Parts: sequence; C-alpha cells; structure tokens
Amino acid sequence: MGAAVLSLTLLLATGAAQAEQTDVLPDGAHVVYAGLGVNTFKKLQFIDGDGGEAQDLDRALRTRVDLYWATGLGSRFQVAASLPVVHSTVLDSDERGPCPDLFADQQYCEGFLRPGQLAVTGRFLALDKAVGIATELGLRGDPWNAGLRGRYTAYGEGTVDLQPGAVIDWDVALGSWDLRLVGAGSYAFRFSRLVTEGSAGSFRAPGDHLSGLAEVQLAPPGKVSLTLGTAGMRRLWGLDWDSDYQAEYFPTDDRWTVLWYRQLAAYGKVSVALPKDMGLHLGAGRVVRVRNGPPDTWDVTVGVHKYYGPRG
Repeated sequence: MGAAVLSLTLLLATGAAQAEQTDVLPDGAHVVYAGLGVNTFKKLQFIDGDGGEAQDLDRALRTRVDLYWATGLGSRFQVAASLPVVHSTVLDSDERGPCPDLFADQQYCEGFLRPGQLAVTGRFLALDKAVGIATELGLRGDPWNAGLRGRYTAYGEGTVDLQPGAVIDWDVALGSWDLRLVGAGSYAFRFSRLVTEGSAGSFRAPGDHLSGLAEVQLAPPGKVSLTLGTAGMRRLWGLDWDSDYQAEYFPTDDRWTVLWYRQLAAYGKVSVALPKDMGLHLGAGRVVRVRNGPPDTWDVTVGVHKYYGPRG
C-alpha cells in the first residue's frame, strides 16, 4: 500500500514544475517548485478488481509539502531532486475500522510527520528532434521510514531503489496549438529486506517493480496548458491477499511490502504561466485499477514553480 501511494504522488508532484518531457534545462538554469498535496483512501481491495472484495475502512489522510529542484549541466544533462514532507493520520469511525481498536498496542493507526522518499535523478538528452529521447538514472529512498512500513498510515517502504528509465516524446503542431505525446518507463532495483517467515519461503520484499506513464500535453495560445495522463506500476513478485497471507504475513511489519501489488491511475494537470518566469500548477489523480491495495486512492496537488535562467 505504501509503494502504491508513493509512486502515484511522485508522478504527480515531481512533474509539476516542468511537464514530463525529454527536454533538459539550459546549462546553468534552475527550476524550483513548492506545493501542497493531499492523498486519501478508505477502501482496501483484496486480490484484484475482477471479483475481489473491497472492504470499507477508516479514511487514511496524508497531507504533504512537495519540494522539487532541477538544474542544467551542459547542453544535454540535467540533475533533479524531490522530497515530500508528509503528515499522515486517520479519520476513524466506530462503524468501520480498523482504527482505533485493531493493533492499538502496536501503533498501527498512529499518525506521524516526517520526510517521505528522497529522489535524485540525472537525465541525459539523447535525441533532440521532433521525436525526442532521454535516458534517466535515479536513486530513491526513505530508509528513515523503515519502522513505519507496517502501519495503516504508512507512506513509503523504508528501502532504497536504483531506477534506470527512458522518456520519449513527439511534438506536433495543430495550427496555433502545440501537442506533445509522451511515454516513459523505468525499472526499480530494490535494495530490500529478506523475508523468511511463512509458507512462501524466503524472498526479497518489496520486489523490484516496473512503472510507466503516457501523457497528452496540450498548449493552446495563451498562458494555460493541460496535461492528461495515465501512470502504472507493477511489482514483479509477491503474495496475493488470501487466507494464508492474512494468517502468516499480515501480523508482521512487512504486511504491505510482501504483497504482489499493481495499480493503474489516471490524472490531469492544469498549468498557468505567471509573470517573472513563474507558473501555477493544479493536479488531481485517482487509482482506477488495483491488485491488493486501495482502489479509491485520490491525490490532489497545487503548487508554484520559479525558473531562473543562466547567468551571464
């Protein structure tokens, strides 16, 4: 569950300062972004969306400050970093659960305020034509959250990932409108814990995962642009949420990380150009398909970026 929420919010938040694309910043230029985000769900899907049961639960609520920075190094290379600061809590109800009764002595539903996953990514512009291609290498991690990974309020997994990827885009002129089609994909090598308890034997959890997105970006004449997209991720191994899992793994801190998780989300973003090389960004996304996780996750963001051109 933590991985799903985190990957969705990273896709929404880190792309806000600059739409996902192959372009890199000019040498010596910088972009900074700061925004507010809200992430919430109140259901849990067992197994998958084709007949799996979805249970109504207490609402989890995560509010956060999203921070992003990028700088251009040379004509074809860019380095970026992002970090959310998250406040996680639960809006509980005696009519639902699991809070405050289940695992009350284990702080299962206890909230927290702390940094989320730090991500540092380098991007190389390999092809700069009507069709652009860029390669990326990212290092992402939040080992400081390892002790929180089993909570209902979990945000992140407490691991470190090495994530190579690629972005491809195609620019099309539609009269006075600009259209850009974007695709991106990556593979996350997880530096993960070794899980040994249970009938499934020994395996690393959470497993490596694939992620990707597809976007349509529209820029009509004027100061407003629109992005519509889908984003997905899939763990390559894990367990389904069945009776054996519930008996053997759910009582452990790795209850979320051992799951064979996959999700598909849809999202949109409106960007408005402001004076002094600034921009306002409003975004919202929702999970539309999931296996072993929350099927009703929403994420909403609002933020502002500032561009600083090269000096001299």
